[in-house]
Amino acid sequence: MRAAGVGRVFGSVDARVSVVSLPGGITVWVRGGAFCWRGADGAQRTHPWADAQGAARRLVDELAALLRAPTAA
Repeated sequence: MRAAGVGRVFGSVDARVSVVSLPGGITVWVRGGAFCWRGADGAQRTHPWADAQGAARRLVDELAALLRAPTAA
């Protein structure tokens, strides 16, 4: 994520679940063998935990979509 220019990444790890908080209000939960988050459109997304790089690419795309979205006035 940092290599893609994403800053302000915060995380927490527990034996049952890990949580990563990203800019734009995206929170990623790692549990049950999958990365889970809500996309820019509000729909739930999942990605297998065994492909962390693929999940990171998808999350970078989600962040880019949030940056392109018009802000509410």
